[in-house]
Amino acid sequence: MAVNVAYTSPVNKPGQEPVLTADDVWTGIVATVRRPQDFVDYISHLDIFDDTGLTLRRILHFVPEASHSAPGGKLDQNVTIVPDLKVEFVAAATGKAILSVSKDAEGDQVYMTQSFEVAYPPGVEAGSPEAVKQHEHLTRVVKSNVLSNIESFRQLKAKGSKA
Repeated sequence: MAVNVAYTSPVNKPGQEPVLTADDVWTGIVATVRRPQDFVDYISHLDIFDDTGLTLRRILHFVPEASHSAPGGKLDQNVTIVPDLKVEFVAAATGKAILSVSKDAEGDQVYMTQSFEVAYPPGVEAGSPEAVKQHEHLTRVVKSNVLSNIESFRQLKAKGSKA
């Protein structure tokens, strides 16, 4: 069994400046592949292996305070970049995360989504109090990741930097 959660947010809310384009968001998403520690506070650093440009293997090293990892925890991921659409992060031990960018039918609004498909820890049954707790925690994590990434991308654009 797995915990499946997702969070989508409009990238540009009324009055927010600078306005981010789908290209700005995509550039930011790709930057999170090789520099996640610049965008989230629970990763201290990473090691990258077998980087072909659109696929790579990476090992994330979590900070001791990371709420979803044992102190000194690591996560081995295979990453696939699907240009202008999504990045898939697959960890054999735990599951999959996806970051994606999309536009509405008119192309006026840009959205960013993150989803997690994460296996329950051994012994945790779907519907149990521990499973509910896991679902609630991961729901908070995906929402926080999306909102903090959007804010980071906006700050970089305001400074005239690309992610």
